[in-house]
Amino acid sequence: MIRVAATCGMCAGAKNAYRKVIETLEQKTGGGRVILYQKLLHNPDVIAELEKRGAVFQETLPEQIEPRDIIVIRAHGGSEAFYAELREKGAAYLDCTCPKVARIHRRIAEKYRAGWSIIIIGERDHAEVAASNGWCGNSARIVSSAKDVAALGRQAGELGGRIFIIAQTTFNDAAFDRLSARLRRLFAGRTVEVENSLCDAQRKIQDEAAALAAEAAAMLILGSRESANTRRLYEKCKAVCAQSYLVDSRSALEKALSRVPAGIVGISAGASTPPRIIDASRAAAAWTLFYREASQKIRRKIAAESAHIEALCAADDPLIKMIIARFLELAQSPRAKCVRAVLIALGFRISGGGGADGEGGYEYSLELAAAYEFLETAILVHDDVFDNARTRRAVQTIHEACRARYAPRGQAGGGAVREAAPCGRRRGRRQSAPAT
Repeated sequence: MIRVAATCGMCAGAKNAYRKVIETLEQKTGGGRVILYQKLLHNPDVIAELEKRGAVFQETLPEQIEPRDIIVIRAHGGSEAFYAELREKGAAYLDCTCPKVARIHRRIAEKYRAGWSIIIIGERDHAEVAASNGWCGNSARIVSSAKDVAALGRQAGELGGRIFIIAQTTFNDAAFDRLSARLRRLFAGRTVEVENSLCDAQRKIQDEAAALAAEAAAMLILGSRESANTRRLYEKCKAVCAQSYLVDSRSALEKALSRVPAGIVGISAGASTPPRIIDASRAAAAWTLFYREASQKIRRKIAAESAHIEALCAADDPLIKMIIARFLELAQSPRAKCVRAVLIALGFRISGGGGADGEGGYEYSLELAAAYEFLETAILVHDDVFDNARTRRAVQTIHEACRARYAPRGQAGGGAVREAAPCGRRRGRRQSAPAT
């Protein structure tokens, strides 16, 4: 069973940034580039999609910015100096900074101008932390562990009498509580103000994922390893469910699905993961687990019947001999397609169909035949579509027949598909009223 956490995937800030860029790309006319300055979000699928739509990704700010270029400021924001540089160059920009991150920047700038020393609890190399530090002249002390607090204690004299402590939005909430408490004790003789700027949406995503992980046999966490909130989400689920996997690619999904045990498989996603990735992963997981369960069921039934099959084949049964002879005859004739029907009849007979109860064999034969036919048909149609084959063995292929019947005139080679007539009703023919 697949269960997706009620709250997961793109948070409001990520959706806002993504939407702004999409709208800008769609509305932009008259030339000029839409330049993604560094990664808008920590998700390679999002960056790849925006590039396909026409955006240009650059890790560094271009030396030459054309008058019609638009610089996109990432969701993590930029430093005060960066905005000043854009204004100096006369560059147009699209500010996609998360509103919650922008508020942190304002608070740091206010406190710094008022003479407070700044401490940011977060990851030293994270883009958001670097941008936030840029609003106090890069003077903030970055704390991410108890070791950092101890080191800060040896430099306590370098900080003023008023200390403002704020957090990276995606930092671990429990770690923030521990570290802020240590800092309060360290600077007990000074004025200390702690502002919990952790993102509520992140907490909700993590709490719901942890609750699902407690019930699941396995958890799939969708998102990039570059994303801090995705890593936090994975760590939180891993602490509850040992069979938790961070899935950042199709191959990683396939590998994880090959390892998950029977039972509930939960899915959650980091705050930069778009809905289409969640939907596609859920569909892939559902199909993979269904196929595994169905194939195992068929194998068990075949194994259970193996002794019966051997006994029947060894017996001097004229019906069995006749079926085998007919099978060989058909297999070498132009009517080889009938072999499937013969196999179904043989399975029906071997599994006990037509016996005293007559039920078990019939059900088993139909399940086996249906599974085989479904697989065979899926493979053939898949190949025909991707090869754009119009015929198979001189017979029109299924997708070509549908296209010929339902495609609007003048678009026989493709195009929109019009609504099919209800089953049992031909277009242009009047239906008689039902009897009353």
